[in-house]
Amino acid sequence: MYSISIINAMEVFFSINDFLFDYYFLIGGLFLSYLVYKIFHSLFSDNIYSQTNFTSRGHSWRSIQCHKAIPYNIHCSVCGILMLPLVGLFCECCAASACKRCCRIVDKKLRCKTITWPRDKIFQHHWVNVGTIRTDSSDNDDGLKKFFCSWCQRTKLCTYSALEPEECNFLKYRDIIIPPYCTQVEKGIIAKVKPLAEDNWIPLIIFANPKSGSNRSDEILSLFRGLLNPLQVVDLSRTAPETVVRWLPSRCRVLAVGGDGTVAWILNSLLSATHVRASVAIMPMGTGNDLSRVLGWGSGSDTHLDAHSIINTIKQADEQLLDRWKVTIAPRPGRLGRPRPKRVVYAYNYVSIGVDAQVALDFHYARAQFLYRYASRTLNFVSKCVMLEPGKEVFRFF
Repeated sequence: MYSISIINAMEVFFSINDFLFDYYFLIGGLFLSYLVYKIFHSLFSDNIYSQTNFTSRGHSWRSIQCHKAIPYNIHCSVCGILMLPLVGLFCECCAASACKRCCRIVDKKLRCKTITWPRDKIFQHHWVNVGTIRTDSSDNDDGLKKFFCSWCQRTKLCTYSALEPEECNFLKYRDIIIPPYCTQVEKGIIAKVKPLAEDNWIPLIIFANPKSGSNRSDEILSLFRGLLNPLQVVDLSRTAPETVVRWLPSRCRVLAVGGDGTVAWILNSLLSATHVRASVAIMPMGTGNDLSRVLGWGSGSDTHLDAHSIINTIKQADEQLLDRWKVTIAPRPGRLGRPRPKRVVYAYNYVSIGVDAQVALDFHYARAQFLYRYASRTLNFVSKCVMLEPGKEVFRFF
């Protein structure tokens, strides 16, 4: 009887192990298959928002396939050829366009949008040629051209000789743009932004994390750089929010583009800036987006992103107060009973201790790895299924 019971127990044990092995083998196989697919898809497909194609001397070049909120010229402004998607480039900030062979020439001849301007000089339109009306009887240089102001979004049809300097008043987005003459720069670093005297002036600051789960935050950066002052659009993979909140005006709106971790990072940075009173909107680009769902911003971003619609939604949103949780961590005494300093952290939706927290920490470290550039929201979900083993408890404080 005892030997039979032992044999039966061993059979059950090995059957459970075989089941768990098959389960992890299946999940791991799907994980690796999807990772290989993402790598080949990013290498051989036209991923137009994955990175900036060229960056040199002020202009930030991207492929003309990008959906933009600003127009651009489909003909090269230097050689005049019709630019196909494979060779066509345009500056995401000022809408200047050129082919890959002539972009260096445009860098030398045409300046991009500037973030500073002398206060004693009149701020003028930044006209960019975005099209030419071609006729058989007129030369390209003397024909009518369509000019676009990259600050006020105004278009003008005239010849180049008839284009006269004119003051720009930013028109449509005057109440959310930081004018270049309000920016003070010291030793190449933004030191201060002097507020405008207008009551309805509430600048919009964009914080986007390209390493978030959906990998679409780079698209948001490209969309808003053409509508706002480039200093208002912050790439969190290059610039930390702690360095930006130092020069923010006392009243502003903030759009946090990313997941829950990105939003918490931005909120903690604003906490250290006591002079800033900011209303924070969320564009969910992460894996879970729990805080975004609770506040009514949805669980994910739309397939088609419209910068104008996003700005209008932020302006019409209602302000609500959000609780901030203060967590104090008291470590054990060190050697000889020497006390260690306490650590204070702030949370905005929940705090986790255990396996869940370890998975979140591993994901944070994984963002610095090379293969993370091929990650996506779906891949993050699969990764969590592999990393979270069944049967382990997680303690969570709400």
